[in-house]
Amino acid sequence: MIEATGLRTVENVLRNIDPQIIRAALETDADLARDTCPADRGLRRLVPNSDLIRRRASGQTLRSLAADYDVSHTTLSRYFRRPSVAKQLYAQQRRQRPRRPRAT
Repeated sequence: MIEATGLRTVENVLRNIDPQIIRAALETDADLARDTCPADRGLRRLVPNSDLIRRRASGQTLRSLAADYDVSHTTLSRYFRRPSVAKQLYAQQRRQRPRRPRAT
């Protein structure tokens, strides 16, 4: 920072930073953290898609899916336990069930 500003000491750099700019930057960071959806947090390597949910609904094991998606089976387990994902998975499972003929 000293090289970038051309000032001699850290104290000079700190003295020349406008407090309003720092306050605005901190507020922006707080707003961005608040806007981030909690469901999007924690998926560093997993890139979910509809095919993943379809394959799990059809009965594929977590370990086989994990190998294809290059993640741990425990990561997939946590992902499928999320309420929004569990709802999608349940809906997909219902769609894939064979329909029973109605008794008349």
